[in-house]
Amino acid sequence: MSCVSYHHDYYVKNSSTRYYYNGHFSDVLQIGKHQFAEVGLIKLWTYNMNIAWMSASNFANTYTLSHDFSKYHASGIVAGAG
Repeated sequence: MSCVSYHHDYYVKNSSTRYYYNGHFSDVLQIGKHQFAEVGLIKLWTYNMNIAWMSASNFANTYTLSHDFSKYHASGIVAGAG
């Protein structure tokens, strides 16, 4: 199994080789130690907060309400959703 560690301008495979992005970035970015988000979602956060003046809490609520988390909630994957 290969271990990959992602950084803002490069990624490392198996703790030995560093690969730099050549103008193309991943569609998924690491935003915390164990949190990842799609670039499209990050752009949506930015637009909603800067253009619509929506708070992060309200964005999280509209995101949760607009997606069907019932299948995850039933299995306990998403706590508090549904």
